[in-house]
Amino acid sequence: MIRLLRVCIAAWLWAALWPLAFAQAPAAALQTLPGVVATLDKSRIALGEPVTLTLRRPKSLARGLDTLDLQALRADFDIATRSLGRDASTEDMRLTLYPLRAGTLTLPRFAPRGQPLTLQVADGPVDGVTSAEPAPRVRVRVFSEPDSAAGWVVRQPVRLTLEACFTGQLLWKPPTLASRNGLSVRLLGERSEAGEIDGQPCTAQRWQWAVVPQVAGPLRLTWPLLQATRFGNEWRFPAPAVAAVARALPDWLPGELPLREPQLLGQRLPTESSLRDPLAWELEIEADYGDGTLAELLRAQLAGDAVWSAYPPEVRPAPGRGLSPRWAVRLLAQPQDTGPLQPPTLRLPWVDPQAGGQGTALRQLDIPAEVIDITDPQAGAVWRWVIGMLAVLLTAAAVLGSAWRLWRGWRRYQLATRQHAKLLDAIERSTVGADLRQALADLADGDASGATLSELLARVQTRWRGPSLTDWAQRFERQRFGTGVDAVVGFEPLRQELLYLAQALRPRQVTVMRTLGRGESVSTSQQFT
Repeated sequence: MIRLLRVCIAAWLWAALWPLAFAQAPAAALQTLPGVVATLDKSRIALGEPVTLTLRRPKSLARGLDTLDLQALRADFDIATRSLGRDASTEDMRLTLYPLRAGTLTLPRFAPRGQPLTLQVADGPVDGVTSAEPAPRVRVRVFSEPDSAAGWVVRQPVRLTLEACFTGQLLWKPPTLASRNGLSVRLLGERSEAGEIDGQPCTAQRWQWAVVPQVAGPLRLTWPLLQATRFGNEWRFPAPAVAAVARALPDWLPGELPLREPQLLGQRLPTESSLRDPLAWELEIEADYGDGTLAELLRAQLAGDAVWSAYPPEVRPAPGRGLSPRWAVRLLAQPQDTGPLQPPTLRLPWVDPQAGGQGTALRQLDIPAEVIDITDPQAGAVWRWVIGMLAVLLTAAAVLGSAWRLWRGWRRYQLATRQHAKLLDAIERSTVGADLRQALADLADGDASGATLSELLARVQTRWRGPSLTDWAQRFERQRFGTGVDAVVGFEPLRQELLYLAQALRPRQVTVMRTLGRGESVSTSQQFT
C-alpha cells in the first residue's frame, strides 16, 4: 500500500513538473555545443590590440552557434564585433575581442570535450611579432582630488582625471562618464601635455570630470575601453575602475555652504566715480552655492551699509568649466557724499570637511576692496566753465593785442612811406643849394638850425639805412663854397645824385607826432626791417 502511494505521488509530480521543464529548456542558453572548433588568429598580442576568435561547426547539428552563451568571455575580453556566416555544410562565428588586462588569458571551452585556448597579452609592444602597424605603448591611470583612498564627502566636488599617456601619434575618442542615482557627473574638458612612461617621453591625454556624491555609501566608477585610432587601425585600452566611499556630513553643518573654498576669479571696481551716478562693483566667483544662496548671503552682509544697500545684489550663472559653478556678481551703490569711499569687505563662508570640530570646519574667504574717490560732477562743471571762460578771454585778449600791434605797425609803415615820398618830392622840386641842404635836414630830422654837416649825416645814418651820403655831402660843400674841381660841378648833377641816394634809403626808426581829432597827441616809434 505504501509503495503504491509512493508511485502515485511520483507520477503526479512528474506530470506537474514536466511541462515547466519543457517550457524552460529552449530559452536556456547553452554553455557548450558539440562539434564546435575554436581558433585564434594570434597567440601573443599587446594590450590594446584586437584578436579574432573563430567558432566553426557542422551545419547539420541541431542548434546553431547563435545559441552560445558568450557571457564567460566578458570576464577577460570586450566583444567589439560579432558576425555569423553559413554555407552548405558549415557555419562559423567571428568575434573581435579586446583584452581587458595583461597576462595569460584562458578562453572558456565551447565544446563539451574541447580544449580551452590561451592568449598571451603583453603590457606593451610584443617583441618578435611582425605587424603592419605595431601597437603603441600606452599607460592608462585614474586619479582624483581629493584622493579616493582617503574617502569622499557628500556634496563635496571631486576632480576626477583619466589619463592616457602614449608614444607616437594617436587619435582618441573621448570617453563618457554618465551621472546616475546618488552621483552627479559633469565634464570639465580635455587637454594634452607632456608626460613620461618608464623614463621615456610620452604625450598625456587627460579628460577631467567634476564628480559630486549625493548620498553616503560605497561608489564604483568604470569606463568603457578607451578607443584610439591611427592610419585606420583601432586599439582599445582598459581603464582602471575607481572605488571610493562617500561619507555623510555631520548634522550640525549648514547644508547651503560649499565644501570647497570659493575662488575669486576676478573683480572690477573703479578708482573714482561720480556722486550722481550709481557705482558698480563686479565680481566673478567660483563656489558651490545653491540658487539664491549667494545673493541672500551678500544681501545680509550689505544690509547695514546705507551706500551699498540701495540696490539688491545681482547674481547670475557665468559660463565656464570649473570644478564648481561660476557666478557673476554685480553690486550697485549710490554714494551720498564726495570724498573717499571705502567699500565693505565681503566674506564668503565655506566648510572644510577635513577639519575635525565645529569651530575649525567653518571658514571664510575675505574679499577686500580699494578706496574709491567720489567727486561731484556739478561742482566740477562750474569750475570747468570758469576755467574755460578765462581761457576764452585770455585767448581773445591775445588775439586782439596781436591785431592791435599789427595795425599800429602797418599805420607807422604807411606814415614812414608817406614821409619818404614827401622828401623825394622836395628833392625833385629843389632849385638852389639851400633846398638841397633843407632836404638833407629833412632826412636828418627836419631841424637844420645850428647843425653842422657832420651832425646832419650822423642823424641821417641813425634814421635811415642804405647807401652812405658822406661823399655826396663833401662834393656838395665844395660846390657851395667854390673850392677845388667840384666848384665847377653844376647843381643839377648833385640834385640827381641825392635823389638817387634818397630813393635807396629805408627808414630805421620813425618818430611820428600825430594829433588826434580831440586834441590828444601820441608819440609812436617802430623799428622797420
